[in-house]
Amino acid sequence: MVLQRGSALVAALPLSVQQRLGAMIGWVLRQALPRRWDITLANLRRAFPAQPSHWHQHIARQSFANLGIVLAEVFAMARYPIERLRHLVRFEHTELIAQAARQQRGVVLLSAHFGNWELTALTLPLITDQSVTVITKRIKNPAVDHFIDQARQRTGNQLVRAHRVGAIIPKIIRENRALALLADQSARPEHDFYVPFFNIPTLTFRTPAVLALRFGMPVIIGFSERQPDGTYRVALEQLPTDDLPATEEGAKMLMQRYHQRLEAAIRRHPEQWLWQHRRWKHSPTSTASTPAPV
Repeated sequence: MVLQRGSALVAALPLSVQQRLGAMIGWVLRQALPRRWDITLANLRRAFPAQPSHWHQHIARQSFANLGIVLAEVFAMARYPIERLRHLVRFEHTELIAQAARQQRGVVLLSAHFGNWELTALTLPLITDQSVTVITKRIKNPAVDHFIDQARQRTGNQLVRAHRVGAIIPKIIRENRALALLADQSARPEHDFYVPFFNIPTLTFRTPAVLALRFGMPVIIGFSERQPDGTYRVALEQLPTDDLPATEEGAKMLMQRYHQRLEAAIRRHPEQWLWQHRRWKHSPTSTASTPAPV
């Protein structure tokens, strides 16, 4: 009840006031989480070694402000009117999803912790006739987990926990659903592989690419870039897969293509990515990190 009332209160605020509130939340998080501040700076220095220290500090502060804005908007999205969602997130090239759906194999939708990824997923069913299954991770606090999951489903999304992705693929294909997931955080060294990301061998999830190539599922990517007026723009793009074999090497090449597009988005707006995550906590110990041709 408290979460719902708070959500209604924040949702009633003008967008500019919401985002100023979010920036304040980001400032508090920066003070309260010094370890995450250190991780953010270390990541920025590694990704942008040629930039001066004051640039790293500036982008780190803006990144925390972005995180606070995301949290404020996620808190409010449980009570956003549907028409407000349509105005808040603008998709481009939506015809790609319809074209992919006509293949009757399901669709893989890949995004990242960039801009406001939660609003992107929430708005997806409003721009496509296709049912959307969103892959999520459980939040430790049960009350918050329940609150956020309810908000995520209010436009018709179906939620599935990350560990069940493989098990639901037959249903995704049979029902010609869209499978939406984020693929930009650190993976498992014993299961996944390395691809170049900011010229750094970076451990990445293999599952989305392996499933897409094995079952012939089209892959569409999109990252929500916050605009000067506070709204979000998501330019969809279909990744080419016809030239890739359904092998480990093909999957690696597909994830390399995803990371190339993500890196380009981050270079345009470095403050909008979630630098607080230990993206490079693993290092390669073999030739598995050798870049594959694209």
